[in-house]
Formats: sequence, C-alpha cells, structure tokens
Amino acid sequence: VPFGLGVFIDTRSPALWDQMELYKRLDEYGERKRWHRPVRTTLNSYSSFTFWTIGVCILVDVENLVATDARSSSPPPPNCNHYYPQFSRAFGVSLVWTGLASFLFHASLT
Repeated sequence: VPFGLGVFIDTRSPALWDQMELYKRLDEYGERKRWHRPVRTTLNSYSSFTFWTIGVCILVDVENLVATDARSSSPPPPNCNHYYPQFSRAFGVSLVWTGLASFLFHASLT
C-alpha cells in the first residue's frame, strides 16, 4: 500500500507520459530526467521493483515449502529446492537487493 501510494503521488502529473521520450544523444541513456522530483527517472525506477517482487515471491514460496514439509508425514518430493532451500533463499534475497538498489540508483541518479 505505501509503495502504491508513492507511485500514485509521483505519477499524478498529466504531462508525465509526454515526457517519456528516450534520449537520442550518444552520451545519455534512458528517459528524461526530472530533477525537481524525488524519483528522477520514473520508468527505470519503478520497473526495478519487478526484481523485488519476484524475490519476495520466491522467499515466501520457499518458507511455505519448508513449513509444509515440516508438518507433513508423507515423504517429500525429490527435488533440489526441497533438499537445499538455501539456494532459493539466496536467489530470492539477491533479487530483493537488486530491485531495491536499482530503484534507489535510478530514483536518485547517484
């Protein structure tokens, strides 16, 4: 909810999509920079949260898998994620970190 509210407040300008033209200069990349706004490159910043979302989904799914297996009395399915959940956890944490760091980079342009 706080993230959705932040996106709504930041993108409520009617001229937002008029500014979404890509630079055509060789020494620039991405979209037009909005130096007067807290999120300076809107499209690049908010698309970074896809990494964060997938990472959270992986972490929740791994925790559900481990909790379900601990409660069940049947033999577990033979797969790598069941025997070695730390790899899925590490992948999920790396995606969460990538999404957050990418958002902060594109939002502040530092």
